[in-house]
Amino acid sequence: MAASYQTEKPAPSWLVGQSDRFAGKKFELASASLLLGRGDDCDVIVDDPQVSRHHVRLTWEIGEWFVEDLGSTNGTQVNGRPVSGGRQSLNPGGTLSVGGVGFKLETAGQQDTVVAPHLRPEPAAPPLTVPVSSPPPAEPVPSAPAAKRTSSLWVTLGGAGVLILGLIGLMVVGAVAWLLLSPGAEPAEGLQVSIDLPANGSQVAEGNTLTIVATAEDQGGLDRLEIWIDEELAQVSPATTSSLAVNHPWIPRTPGSHVIVARAYNTAGQSNDAIVTVVVTAEVETSPSAVSDQPGTPSPTGEVVPSPALTATSTPTTQPTYTAQPTYTPVSQPAPLGVFNDFETSTTWIRGDQPHGTFERTDALAYRGSFSGRLNYNFPTGGNDFVVFTWRRALDGQPNQIRAWVYGDGAGHYLNAWVKDNAGQTWQFTFGQVDHTGWEQMTAYLDPGRPWPVGHITGPDNGLVDYPISFQALVFDDVPDAYSGSGTIYVDDLESAQESRPASPTPTSPPPTVSPTPPTSPSIDFRADKTDLEVWECTILRWDVENVRAVYLDGRGVVGHGTREVCPNDTTTYTLRVVFNDGSTEDQSLTITLPDD
Repeated sequence: MAASYQTEKPAPSWLVGQSDRFAGKKFELASASLLLGRGDDCDVIVDDPQVSRHHVRLTWEIGEWFVEDLGSTNGTQVNGRPVSGGRQSLNPGGTLSVGGVGFKLETAGQQDTVVAPHLRPEPAAPPLTVPVSSPPPAEPVPSAPAAKRTSSLWVTLGGAGVLILGLIGLMVVGAVAWLLLSPGAEPAEGLQVSIDLPANGSQVAEGNTLTIVATAEDQGGLDRLEIWIDEELAQVSPATTSSLAVNHPWIPRTPGSHVIVARAYNTAGQSNDAIVTVVVTAEVETSPSAVSDQPGTPSPTGEVVPSPALTATSTPTTQPTYTAQPTYTPVSQPAPLGVFNDFETSTTWIRGDQPHGTFERTDALAYRGSFSGRLNYNFPTGGNDFVVFTWRRALDGQPNQIRAWVYGDGAGHYLNAWVKDNAGQTWQFTFGQVDHTGWEQMTAYLDPGRPWPVGHITGPDNGLVDYPISFQALVFDDVPDAYSGSGTIYVDDLESAQESRPASPTPTSPPPTVSPTPPTSPSIDFRADKTDLEVWECTILRWDVENVRAVYLDGRGVVGHGTREVCPNDTTTYTLRVVFNDGSTEDQSLTITLPDD
Protein backbone atom coordinates (compact mmCIF):
# COMPACT_ATOMS: atom_id res chain seq x y z
CA MET A 1 0.00 0.00 0.00
CA ALA A 2 1.34 3.45 -0.92
CA ALA A 3 2.48 5.61 1.96
CA SER A 4 0.48 8.68 2.95
CA TYR A 5 2.60 11.79 3.48
CA GLN A 6 0.05 13.51 5.71
CA THR A 7 0.74 13.39 9.45
CA GLU A 8 -2.07 13.32 11.98
CA LYS A 9 -0.96 16.28 14.08
CA PRO A 10 0.88 19.32 12.70
CA ALA A 11 3.44 21.36 14.53
CA PRO A 12 1.78 24.16 16.57
CA SER A 13 1.13 26.89 13.96
CA TRP A 14 -0.73 30.18 13.66
CA LEU A 15 -1.68 32.62 10.93
CA VAL A 16 -1.01 36.14 12.24
CA GLY A 17 -2.93 39.01 10.62
CA GLN A 18 -0.75 41.63 8.93
CA SER A 19 -3.29 44.07 7.50
CA ASP A 20 -6.46 46.05 8.21
CA ARG A 21 -8.64 45.01 11.14
CA PHE A 22 -6.95 41.61 11.38
CA ALA A 23 -3.51 43.06 12.22
CA GLY A 24 -1.97 41.07 15.08
CA LYS A 25 -4.88 38.62 15.33
CA LYS A 26 -3.86 34.96 15.57
CA PHE A 27 -5.69 32.08 13.91
CA GLU A 28 -4.58 28.68 15.20
CA LEU A 29 -4.01 25.87 12.67
CA ALA A 30 -5.07 23.01 14.91
CA SER A 31 -5.48 20.08 12.50
CA ALA A 32 -3.73 18.64 9.46
CA SER A 33 -6.40 19.82 7.01
CA LEU A 34 -8.29 23.08 7.42
CA LEU A 35 -10.74 25.08 5.36
CA LEU A 36 -10.22 28.86 5.42
CA GLY A 37 -12.88 31.26 4.24
CA ARG A 38 -15.79 33.51 5.10
CA GLY A 39 -18.30 30.68 5.62
CA ASP A 40 -19.51 29.59 9.04
CA ASP A 41 -18.52 25.98 8.28
CA CYS A 42 -14.83 26.89 7.83
CA ASP A 43 -12.14 25.85 10.32
CA VAL A 44 -10.53 29.29 10.04
CA ILE A 45 -13.19 31.99 9.58
CA VAL A 46 -11.98 35.25 8.04
CA ASP A 47 -15.01 37.53 7.97
CA ASP A 48 -14.05 39.89 5.16
CA PRO A 49 -16.00 40.66 1.94
CA GLN A 50 -12.87 40.07 -0.18
CA VAL A 51 -12.61 36.49 1.11
CA SER A 52 -14.67 33.77 -0.59
CA ARG A 53 -16.97 31.53 1.43
CA HIS A 54 -14.55 28.62 0.88
CA HIS A 55 -11.32 30.38 -0.12
CA VAL A 56 -8.35 28.03 0.48
CA ARG A 57 -7.48 24.70 2.05
CA LEU A 58 -4.36 24.39 4.23
CA THR A 59 -2.83 20.93 4.53
CA TRP A 60 0.01 19.75 6.78
CA GLU A 61 2.17 17.20 4.92
CA ILE A 62 5.74 15.98 5.26
CA GLY A 63 6.50 18.56 7.91
CA GLU A 64 5.21 21.68 6.17
CA TRP A 65 2.03 23.52 5.24
CA PHE A 66 0.59 23.56 1.70
CA VAL A 67 -1.96 26.08 0.36
CA GLU A 68 -4.58 25.19 -2.26
CA ASP A 69 -6.88 27.86 -3.73
CA LEU A 70 -10.47 26.56 -4.05
CA GLY A 71 -11.49 28.73 -7.00
CA SER A 72 -11.79 31.92 -4.98
CA THR A 73 -13.12 35.11 -6.55
CA ASN A 74 -10.25 37.42 -5.54
CA GLY A 75 -7.40 34.92 -5.62
CA THR A 76 -4.66 33.73 -3.25
CA GLN A 77 -0.97 34.61 -3.05
CA VAL A 78 1.91 32.91 -1.22
CA ASN A 79 4.94 35.15 -0.69
CA GLY A 80 3.48 37.59 -3.22
CA ARG A 81 2.95 35.06 -6.02
CA PRO A 82 -0.44 33.74 -7.20
CA VAL A 83 -1.56 30.22 -6.30
CA SER A 84 -3.28 28.59 -9.27
CA GLY A 85 -3.70 25.11 -10.72
CA GLY A 86 -2.29 23.20 -7.75
CA ARG A 87 -0.73 23.80 -4.33
CA GLN A 88 2.16 25.83 -2.99
CA SER A 89 4.13 25.37 0.18
CA LEU A 90 3.95 27.99 2.97
CA ASN A 91 6.96 27.99 5.25
CA PRO A 92 7.45 29.62 8.67
CA GLY A 93 7.72 33.36 8.18
CA GLY A 94 6.05 33.15 4.80
CA THR A 95 3.12 35.37 3.86
CA LEU A 96 -0.36 34.31 2.77
CA SER A 97 -2.81 36.72 1.10
CA VAL A 98 -6.46 35.67 0.70
CA GLY A 99 -8.46 38.21 -1.29
CA GLY A 100 -6.12 40.97 -0.14
CA VAL A 101 -6.19 40.05 3.58
CA GLY A 102 -2.59 39.36 4.60
CA PHE A 103 -1.21 36.85 7.10
CA LYS A 104 2.17 35.58 8.26
CA LEU A 105 2.76 31.96 9.23
CA GLU A 106 4.26 31.32 12.67
CA THR A 107 5.24 27.79 13.70
CA ALA A 108 6.48 26.86 17.18
CA GLY A 109 10.10 25.75 17.36
CA GLN A 110 10.98 26.68 13.76
CA GLN A 111 12.83 29.63 12.34
CA ASP A 112 11.52 31.87 9.61
CA THR A 113 12.60 30.37 6.29
CA VAL A 114 10.72 32.36 3.70
CA VAL A 115 11.05 30.73 0.31
CA ALA A 116 9.41 31.15 -3.06
CA PRO A 117 6.11 29.30 -3.54
CA HIS A 118 7.22 26.22 -5.44
CA LEU A 119 7.63 22.63 -4.38
CA ARG A 120 10.98 21.27 -5.47
CA PRO A 121 14.56 22.58 -5.81
CA GLU A 122 16.52 22.66 -9.01
CA PRO A 123 18.18 19.27 -9.57
CA ALA A 124 21.88 19.10 -8.94
CA ALA A 125 22.33 16.83 -11.96
CA PRO A 126 21.87 18.08 -15.55
CA PRO A 127 18.42 17.70 -17.16
CA LEU A 128 17.45 14.20 -18.19
CA THR A 129 18.79 12.97 -21.52
CA VAL A 130 17.83 9.31 -21.06
CA PRO A 131 14.72 8.24 -23.03
CA VAL A 132 11.60 7.60 -20.95
CA SER A 133 11.55 3.97 -21.98
CA SER A 134 15.09 3.31 -20.70
CA PRO A 135 15.01 1.01 -17.67
CA PRO A 136 16.52 2.27 -14.40
CA PRO A 137 19.75 0.71 -13.22
CA ALA A 138 19.23 -2.57 -11.45
CA GLU A 139 19.45 -2.42 -7.66
CA PRO A 140 22.08 -4.64 -6.04
CA VAL A 141 20.64 -7.83 -4.63
CA PRO A 142 21.91 -8.60 -1.09
CA SER A 143 23.65 -11.90 -0.62
CA ALA A 144 21.92 -14.67 1.28
CA PRO A 145 24.21 -14.52 4.36
CA ALA A 146 23.56 -10.81 4.82
CA ALA A 147 19.83 -11.34 4.58
CA LYS A 148 20.05 -14.22 7.05
CA ARG A 149 21.94 -12.12 9.57
CA THR A 150 19.34 -9.36 9.24
CA SER A 151 16.51 -11.79 9.88
CA SER A 152 18.30 -13.20 12.93
CA LEU A 153 18.79 -9.69 14.27
CA TRP A 154 15.06 -8.88 14.12
CA VAL A 155 14.17 -12.22 15.71
CA THR A 156 16.58 -11.47 18.54
CA LEU A 157 15.24 -7.95 19.07
CA GLY A 158 11.60 -9.09 18.98
CA GLY A 159 9.06 -6.29 19.44
CA ALA A 160 11.77 -3.65 19.65
CA GLY A 161 13.00 -4.74 16.24
CA VAL A 162 9.55 -4.27 14.73
CA LEU A 163 9.36 -0.80 16.24
CA ILE A 164 12.78 0.16 14.89
CA LEU A 165 11.87 -1.22 11.46
CA GLY A 166 8.71 0.91 11.43
CA LEU A 167 10.65 4.02 12.42
CA ILE A 168 13.21 3.42 9.69
CA GLY A 169 10.41 2.95 7.15
CA LEU A 170 8.83 6.26 8.12
CA MET A 171 12.21 7.97 7.89
CA VAL A 172 12.77 6.58 4.38
CA VAL A 173 9.31 7.67 3.19
CA GLY A 174 9.81 11.11 4.65
CA ALA A 175 13.26 11.46 3.10
CA VAL A 176 12.02 10.47 -0.35
CA ALA A 177 9.05 12.82 -0.12
CA TRP A 178 11.34 15.64 1.03
CA LEU A 179 13.64 15.11 -1.96
CA LEU A 180 10.65 15.22 -4.29
CA LEU A 181 8.69 18.11 -2.79
CA SER A 182 10.89 20.26 -0.56
CA PRO A 183 11.39 23.96 -1.40
CA GLY A 184 14.67 25.18 -2.78
CA ALA A 185 15.95 27.78 -5.22
CA GLU A 186 13.90 30.63 -6.59
CA PRO A 187 11.50 29.52 -9.35
CA ALA A 188 11.63 30.95 -12.85
CA GLU A 189 9.70 34.15 -13.35
CA GLY A 190 6.84 33.56 -15.77
CA LEU A 191 7.05 29.74 -15.70
CA GLN A 192 3.54 28.47 -14.98
CA VAL A 193 2.52 24.84 -14.43
CA SER A 194 -0.80 23.37 -13.34
CA ILE A 195 -2.61 20.05 -13.01
CA ASP A 196 -6.11 20.46 -14.44
CA LEU A 197 -7.18 16.85 -13.80
CA PRO A 198 -7.57 15.13 -11.43
CA ALA A 199 -8.72 17.49 -8.69
CA ASN A 200 -6.76 17.36 -5.47
CA GLY A 201 -8.26 14.79 -3.10
CA SER A 202 -10.02 12.86 -5.88
CA GLN A 203 -10.76 9.18 -5.40
CA VAL A 204 -10.44 6.47 -8.03
CA ALA A 205 -11.10 2.74 -7.89
CA GLU A 206 -8.10 0.45 -8.17
CA GLY A 207 -7.56 -0.74 -11.76
CA ASN A 208 -9.51 2.13 -13.40
CA THR A 209 -7.87 4.50 -15.85
CA LEU A 210 -7.25 8.01 -14.49
CA THR A 211 -6.33 10.69 -17.04
CA ILE A 212 -3.79 13.22 -15.76
CA VAL A 213 -4.04 16.56 -17.58
CA ALA A 214 -1.20 19.04 -17.01
CA THR A 215 -0.30 22.33 -18.68
CA ALA A 216 2.79 24.54 -18.64
CA GLU A 217 3.71 27.90 -20.14
CA ASP A 218 6.75 30.18 -20.25
CA GLN A 219 6.88 32.96 -22.81
CA GLY A 220 10.65 33.02 -22.39
CA GLY A 221 10.91 29.46 -23.70
CA LEU A 222 9.59 26.12 -22.45
CA ASP A 223 11.81 23.02 -22.56
CA ARG A 224 9.72 20.10 -21.29
CA LEU A 225 6.95 18.95 -18.98
CA GLU A 226 7.34 15.90 -16.75
CA ILE A 227 4.73 13.82 -14.93
CA TRP A 228 5.89 12.12 -11.70
CA ILE A 229 3.78 9.56 -9.82
CA ASP A 230 4.91 8.45 -6.37
CA GLU A 231 8.49 9.63 -6.98
CA GLU A 232 8.77 7.83 -10.31
CA LEU A 233 9.05 9.56 -13.67
CA ALA A 234 6.00 8.54 -15.71
CA GLN A 235 6.22 10.78 -18.79
CA VAL A 236 8.49 13.39 -20.38
CA SER A 237 7.00 15.64 -23.05
CA PRO A 238 9.43 17.93 -24.91
CA ALA A 239 8.10 21.40 -25.75
CA THR A 240 8.43 23.00 -29.17
CA THR A 241 6.46 26.14 -28.30
CA SER A 242 6.08 28.41 -25.28
CA SER A 243 3.09 26.40 -23.98
CA LEU A 244 2.30 22.70 -23.67
CA ALA A 245 -0.62 20.53 -22.53
CA VAL A 246 -0.20 16.79 -21.93
CA ASN A 247 -2.56 13.91 -21.12
CA HIS A 248 -1.15 10.93 -19.27
CA PRO A 249 -3.38 7.88 -18.68
CA TRP A 250 -2.54 6.12 -15.42
CA ILE A 251 -3.96 2.86 -14.07
CA PRO A 252 -3.35 2.74 -10.29
CA ARG A 253 -2.72 -0.77 -8.97
CA THR A 254 -2.19 -0.05 -5.26
CA PRO A 255 -4.86 1.27 -2.87
CA GLY A 256 -3.94 4.24 -0.70
CA SER A 257 -2.74 7.82 -1.18
CA HIS A 258 -0.66 8.69 -4.25
CA VAL A 259 1.19 11.90 -5.09
CA ILE A 260 1.15 13.29 -8.65
CA VAL A 261 3.61 16.05 -9.58
CA ALA A 262 3.75 18.02 -12.83
CA ARG A 263 7.22 19.54 -13.25
CA ALA A 264 7.94 22.07 -16.00
CA TYR A 265 11.40 23.20 -17.14
CA ASN A 266 12.13 26.31 -19.16
CA THR A 267 15.01 26.72 -21.60
CA ALA A 268 17.11 28.28 -18.84
CA GLY A 269 16.98 24.99 -16.90
CA GLN A 270 14.71 26.34 -14.16
CA SER A 271 11.64 24.43 -12.99
CA ASN A 272 8.30 24.86 -11.23
CA ASP A 273 5.94 22.20 -9.85
CA ALA A 274 2.24 21.58 -9.32
CA ILE A 275 1.07 18.76 -7.06
CA VAL A 276 -2.13 16.88 -6.27
CA THR A 277 -2.90 13.86 -4.12
CA VAL A 278 -5.39 11.15 -5.14
CA VAL A 279 -6.77 8.27 -3.10
CA VAL A 280 -7.07 4.85 -4.72
CA THR A 281 -9.81 2.66 -3.25
CA ALA A 282 -9.90 -1.11 -3.33
CA GLU A 283 -13.63 -1.24 -4.05
CA VAL A 284 -14.78 -1.08 -7.68
CA GLU A 285 -18.14 0.61 -8.17
CA THR A 286 -20.34 -1.38 -10.56
CA SER A 287 -23.77 0.02 -9.66
CA PRO A 288 -25.86 1.19 -12.63
CA SER A 289 -26.09 4.57 -10.92
CA ALA A 290 -22.33 5.12 -10.95
CA VAL A 291 -21.19 8.21 -12.82
CA SER A 292 -17.95 8.28 -14.75
CA ASP A 293 -15.37 11.02 -14.74
CA GLN A 294 -15.52 10.90 -18.52
CA PRO A 295 -18.93 9.62 -19.59
CA GLY A 296 -19.27 7.05 -22.36
CA THR A 297 -19.88 8.24 -25.89
CA PRO A 298 -23.39 8.11 -27.36
CA SER A 299 -24.37 6.49 -30.64
CA PRO A 300 -27.39 7.79 -32.58
CA THR A 301 -29.45 5.01 -30.98
CA GLY A 302 -28.58 6.21 -27.47
CA GLU A 303 -26.26 3.25 -26.73
CA VAL A 304 -23.26 4.15 -24.60
CA VAL A 305 -19.84 3.42 -26.10
CA PRO A 306 -16.96 3.38 -23.59
CA SER A 307 -14.41 6.15 -23.45
CA PRO A 308 -10.91 5.58 -21.99
CA ALA A 309 -12.32 6.18 -18.49
CA LEU A 310 -14.74 3.24 -18.80
CA THR A 311 -14.04 -0.48 -18.74
CA ALA A 312 -16.55 -2.65 -20.59
CA THR A 313 -17.50 -6.15 -19.46
CA SER A 314 -19.96 -8.02 -21.65
CA THR A 315 -20.99 -11.29 -23.23
CA PRO A 316 -22.03 -11.75 -26.88
CA THR A 317 -25.71 -11.85 -25.85
CA THR A 318 -25.90 -8.91 -23.43
CA GLN A 319 -25.45 -5.17 -23.59
CA PRO A 320 -22.15 -3.94 -22.06
CA THR A 321 -22.06 -2.66 -18.49
CA TYR A 322 -19.46 -0.16 -17.41
CA THR A 323 -17.24 0.31 -14.40
CA ALA A 324 -17.06 4.03 -13.76
CA GLN A 325 -14.66 6.41 -12.04
CA PRO A 326 -15.93 8.75 -9.33
CA THR A 327 -17.61 11.94 -10.46
CA TYR A 328 -15.31 14.88 -11.26
CA THR A 329 -16.56 18.03 -9.57
CA PRO A 330 -15.20 21.31 -11.01
CA VAL A 331 -13.34 23.27 -8.32
CA SER A 332 -13.96 26.67 -9.89
CA GLN A 333 -16.81 28.98 -8.89
CA PRO A 334 -19.99 28.26 -10.89
CA ALA A 335 -20.33 30.48 -13.95
CA PRO A 336 -23.31 32.86 -13.72
CA LEU A 337 -25.99 32.89 -16.42
CA GLY A 338 -24.53 34.17 -19.67
CA VAL A 339 -21.35 33.40 -21.61
CA PHE A 340 -19.21 30.84 -19.76
CA ASN A 341 -16.62 30.21 -22.52
CA ASP A 342 -15.79 32.91 -25.06
CA PHE A 343 -12.51 31.21 -26.11
CA GLU A 344 -10.59 34.42 -25.43
CA THR A 345 -8.60 32.51 -22.80
CA SER A 346 -7.13 29.06 -23.39
CA THR A 347 -9.07 26.03 -22.11
CA THR A 348 -8.16 22.34 -22.33
CA TRP A 349 -10.64 20.18 -24.26
CA ILE A 350 -10.01 16.42 -24.07
CA ARG A 351 -11.02 14.25 -27.00
CA GLY A 352 -12.73 10.92 -26.35
CA ASP A 353 -11.58 7.66 -27.85
CA GLN A 354 -13.25 8.27 -31.22
CA PRO A 355 -10.32 9.78 -33.18
CA HIS A 356 -12.49 11.58 -35.70
CA GLY A 357 -11.47 15.19 -35.28
CA THR A 358 -9.76 17.98 -33.38
CA PHE A 359 -11.03 20.94 -31.37
CA GLU A 360 -8.65 23.83 -30.80
CA ARG A 361 -8.66 27.52 -30.03
CA THR A 362 -7.99 29.65 -33.11
CA ASP A 363 -7.79 33.30 -34.15
CA ALA A 364 -8.63 32.45 -37.77
CA LEU A 365 -12.31 33.26 -37.28
CA ALA A 366 -14.44 34.59 -34.42
CA TYR A 367 -18.01 35.72 -33.90
CA ARG A 368 -16.99 38.15 -31.16
CA GLY A 369 -13.54 39.04 -29.89
CA SER A 370 -10.42 37.49 -31.41
CA PHE A 371 -10.78 33.73 -30.84
CA SER A 372 -13.19 30.85 -31.31
CA GLY A 373 -13.05 27.05 -31.16
CA ARG A 374 -12.31 25.31 -34.48
CA LEU A 375 -13.83 21.82 -34.79
CA ASN A 376 -12.29 19.80 -37.60
CA TYR A 377 -14.09 16.50 -38.20
CA ASN A 378 -13.11 13.52 -40.34
CA PHE A 379 -15.59 10.65 -40.50
CA PRO A 380 -13.77 7.89 -42.42
CA THR A 381 -16.44 5.20 -42.73
CA GLY A 382 -20.06 4.83 -43.74
CA GLY A 383 -20.98 3.73 -40.24
CA ASN A 384 -21.98 5.69 -37.17
CA ASP A 385 -19.16 8.22 -36.75
CA PHE A 386 -18.94 10.93 -34.09
CA VAL A 387 -16.37 12.74 -31.97
CA VAL A 388 -16.53 13.98 -28.35
CA PHE A 389 -14.59 16.84 -26.72
CA THR A 390 -14.89 17.20 -22.93
CA TRP A 391 -14.39 20.40 -20.92
CA ARG A 392 -16.23 20.91 -17.64
CA ARG A 393 -17.70 24.09 -16.15
CA ALA A 394 -20.13 24.37 -13.25
CA LEU A 395 -23.12 26.58 -14.09
CA ASP A 396 -25.01 28.75 -11.61
CA GLY A 397 -28.77 29.19 -11.41
CA GLN A 398 -31.22 26.92 -13.22
CA PRO A 399 -30.47 27.39 -16.92
CA ASN A 400 -32.82 25.61 -19.30
CA GLN A 401 -30.86 26.47 -22.44
CA ILE A 402 -27.27 26.22 -23.65
CA ARG A 403 -26.50 28.48 -26.59
CA ALA A 404 -23.58 28.74 -28.98
CA TRP A 405 -22.69 30.82 -31.99
CA VAL A 406 -21.76 28.32 -34.71
CA TYR A 407 -20.10 29.02 -38.04
CA GLY A 408 -21.59 26.17 -40.06
CA ASP A 409 -20.48 24.36 -43.18
CA GLY A 410 -24.00 23.38 -44.27
CA ALA A 411 -23.30 19.63 -44.02
CA GLY A 412 -26.24 18.99 -41.68
CA HIS A 413 -24.47 17.02 -38.93
CA TYR A 414 -25.69 17.20 -35.32
CA LEU A 415 -23.95 19.38 -32.71
CA ASN A 416 -24.84 18.20 -29.19
CA ALA A 417 -23.92 19.11 -25.60
CA TRP A 418 -23.48 16.94 -22.52
CA VAL A 419 -24.72 18.27 -19.18
CA LYS A 420 -24.34 16.60 -15.77
CA ASP A 421 -26.87 17.37 -13.02
CA ASN A 422 -26.84 17.25 -9.23
CA ALA A 423 -28.24 13.70 -9.17
CA GLY A 424 -25.22 12.41 -11.10
CA GLN A 425 -27.09 12.07 -14.39
CA THR A 426 -25.36 13.00 -17.63
CA TRP A 427 -27.75 14.08 -20.38
CA GLN A 428 -27.24 14.79 -24.06
CA PHE A 429 -29.09 17.80 -25.46
CA THR A 430 -28.87 18.91 -29.07
CA PHE A 431 -28.25 22.25 -30.72
CA GLY A 432 -29.70 20.66 -33.86
CA GLN A 433 -28.27 20.03 -37.31
CA VAL A 434 -25.61 22.41 -38.59
CA ASP A 435 -27.27 22.91 -41.96
CA HIS A 436 -26.42 26.61 -42.28
CA THR A 437 -23.32 28.41 -43.49
CA GLY A 438 -21.79 31.42 -41.79
CA TRP A 439 -22.49 32.46 -38.20
CA GLU A 440 -25.78 31.51 -36.55
CA GLN A 441 -26.76 31.16 -32.89
CA MET A 442 -27.98 27.65 -32.04
CA THR A 443 -29.85 26.64 -28.87
CA ALA A 444 -29.92 23.35 -26.97
CA TYR A 445 -33.05 23.10 -24.80
CA LEU A 446 -32.40 21.19 -21.55
CA ASP A 447 -35.53 19.05 -21.83
CA PRO A 448 -35.00 15.29 -21.34
CA GLY A 449 -38.42 14.61 -22.84
CA ARG A 450 -37.42 15.74 -26.34
CA PRO A 451 -36.72 13.07 -28.99
CA TRP A 452 -33.34 11.75 -30.13
CA PRO A 453 -30.59 12.89 -30.23
CA VAL A 454 -31.62 14.12 -26.77
CA GLY A 455 -31.16 11.31 -24.27
CA HIS A 456 -29.63 9.85 -21.12
CA ILE A 457 -25.88 9.06 -21.23
CA THR A 458 -24.75 7.84 -17.78
CA GLY A 459 -25.79 7.79 -14.14
CA PRO A 460 -29.26 7.25 -12.67
CA ASP A 461 -32.24 8.16 -14.82
CA ASN A 462 -35.15 9.90 -13.10
CA GLY A 463 -36.20 11.73 -16.26
CA LEU A 464 -35.52 15.17 -14.76
CA VAL A 465 -32.71 17.72 -14.74
CA ASP A 466 -31.72 18.19 -11.07
CA TYR A 467 -29.98 21.51 -10.42
CA PRO A 468 -27.25 22.68 -10.05
CA ILE A 469 -25.69 21.44 -13.29
CA SER A 470 -22.35 21.53 -15.09
CA PHE A 471 -21.46 21.66 -18.76
CA GLN A 472 -19.45 18.56 -19.73
CA ALA A 473 -18.75 18.20 -23.47
CA LEU A 474 -19.47 19.01 -27.10
CA VAL A 475 -20.39 16.12 -29.41
CA PHE A 476 -20.41 16.19 -33.23
CA ASP A 477 -22.39 13.33 -34.82
CA ASP A 478 -22.71 12.50 -38.52
CA VAL A 479 -26.00 12.55 -40.43
CA PRO A 480 -26.81 10.23 -42.07
CA ASP A 481 -24.87 7.32 -40.59
CA ALA A 482 -23.77 6.36 -44.09
CA TYR A 483 -21.91 9.67 -44.47
CA SER A 484 -18.16 9.70 -44.87
CA GLY A 485 -16.11 12.84 -45.31
CA SER A 486 -14.58 15.78 -43.47
CA GLY A 487 -15.23 19.42 -42.76
CA THR A 488 -14.84 22.29 -40.31
CA ILE A 489 -17.16 24.32 -38.12
CA TYR A 490 -16.38 27.05 -35.58
CA VAL A 491 -17.95 27.53 -32.12
CA ASP A 492 -17.94 30.76 -30.11
CA ASP A 493 -19.62 32.26 -27.03
CA LEU A 494 -20.97 29.21 -25.21
CA GLU A 495 -23.60 30.57 -22.81
CA SER A 496 -26.28 29.42 -20.39
CA ALA A 497 -29.75 30.98 -20.29
CA GLN A 498 -32.92 30.65 -18.25
CA GLU A 499 -35.93 31.60 -20.31
CA SER A 500 -39.51 30.43 -20.51
CA ARG A 501 -40.44 28.68 -23.71
CA PRO A 502 -44.09 28.70 -24.89
CA ALA A 503 -45.74 25.33 -24.48
CA SER A 504 -46.99 23.50 -27.55
CA PRO A 505 -50.69 24.28 -28.02
CA THR A 506 -53.12 21.45 -27.28
CA PRO A 507 -55.87 21.34 -29.92
CA THR A 508 -59.40 21.35 -28.50
CA SER A 509 -61.17 20.91 -31.84
CA PRO A 510 -60.28 19.52 -35.27
CA PRO A 511 -58.05 21.87 -37.25
CA PRO A 512 -59.77 23.90 -39.92
CA THR A 513 -59.75 22.62 -43.47
CA VAL A 514 -57.11 24.35 -45.55
CA SER A 515 -57.43 24.58 -49.28
CA PRO A 516 -54.42 23.08 -51.07
CA THR A 517 -51.90 25.56 -52.40
CA PRO A 518 -51.20 25.28 -56.09
CA PRO A 519 -47.69 23.92 -56.79
CA THR A 520 -44.99 26.51 -57.36
CA SER A 521 -42.38 26.18 -60.08
CA PRO A 522 -38.81 25.37 -58.97
CA SER A 523 -36.32 28.24 -58.78
CA ILE A 524 -32.56 27.61 -59.17
CA ASP A 525 -29.71 30.15 -59.04
CA PHE A 526 -26.06 29.01 -58.80
CA ARG A 527 -23.28 31.62 -59.08
CA ALA A 528 -19.87 32.76 -57.78
CA ASP A 529 -18.61 36.16 -56.71
CA LYS A 530 -15.66 35.73 -59.07
CA THR A 531 -14.89 32.96 -61.57
CA ASP A 532 -11.39 33.99 -62.74
CA LEU A 533 -8.90 33.85 -59.89
CA GLU A 534 -5.22 34.29 -59.29
CA VAL A 535 -3.42 31.37 -57.57
CA TRP A 536 -3.62 33.08 -54.18
CA GLU A 537 -7.30 34.13 -54.38
CA CYS A 538 -10.52 32.65 -53.00
CA THR A 539 -14.13 33.19 -54.01
CA ILE A 540 -17.64 32.60 -52.64
CA LEU A 541 -20.07 30.15 -54.22
CA ARG A 542 -23.72 31.17 -53.73
CA TRP A 543 -26.93 29.29 -54.42
CA ASP A 544 -30.63 30.01 -53.99
CA VAL A 545 -32.92 27.06 -54.72
CA GLU A 546 -36.64 26.86 -53.90
CA ASN A 547 -39.55 24.46 -54.34
CA VAL A 548 -37.44 21.30 -54.80
CA ARG A 549 -36.97 18.13 -52.77
CA ALA A 550 -33.20 18.25 -52.14
CA VAL A 551 -30.00 20.11 -53.07
CA TYR A 552 -26.42 18.74 -53.19
CA LEU A 553 -23.16 20.61 -53.76
CA ASP A 554 -20.47 18.23 -55.03
CA GLY A 555 -22.35 15.30 -53.53
CA ARG A 556 -22.91 16.88 -50.09
CA GLY A 557 -26.42 17.81 -48.97
CA VAL A 558 -26.96 21.54 -48.44
CA VAL A 559 -29.86 23.85 -47.61
CA GLY A 560 -31.68 25.74 -50.33
CA HIS A 561 -30.02 29.09 -49.65
CA GLY A 562 -26.33 29.09 -48.80
CA THR A 563 -22.75 30.14 -49.46
CA ARG A 564 -19.36 28.43 -49.40
CA GLU A 565 -15.88 29.89 -49.67
CA VAL A 566 -13.57 27.96 -52.01
CA CYS A 567 -9.84 28.40 -52.62
CA PRO A 568 -8.97 26.01 -55.47
CA ASN A 569 -5.36 25.22 -56.32
CA ASP A 570 -6.15 24.91 -60.04
CA THR A 571 -9.11 25.24 -62.40
CA THR A 572 -12.04 23.45 -60.71
CA THR A 573 -15.66 22.74 -61.65
CA TYR A 574 -18.30 22.70 -58.89
CA THR A 575 -21.62 20.93 -59.46
CA LEU A 576 -24.97 21.77 -57.85
CA ARG A 577 -27.43 18.86 -58.16
CA VAL A 578 -31.14 19.54 -57.63
CA VAL A 579 -33.69 16.80 -56.91
CA PHE A 580 -37.17 17.88 -57.97
CA ASN A 581 -40.36 16.87 -56.19
CA ASP A 582 -41.10 14.21 -58.81
CA GLY A 583 -37.69 12.56 -58.24
CA SER A 584 -36.00 13.85 -61.38
CA THR A 585 -32.66 15.63 -61.14
CA GLU A 586 -30.79 18.48 -62.78
CA ASP A 587 -27.09 19.42 -62.54
CA GLN A 588 -25.76 22.96 -62.83
CA SER A 589 -21.98 23.42 -63.09
CA LEU A 590 -19.77 26.38 -62.32
CA THR A 591 -16.08 26.49 -63.31
CA ILE A 592 -13.55 28.56 -61.36
CA THR A 593 -10.57 29.26 -63.60
CA LEU A 594 -6.96 29.75 -62.52
CA PRO A 595 -4.06 30.66 -64.84
CA ASP A 596 -2.01 27.82 -66.29
CA ASP A 597 1.41 27.19 -64.76
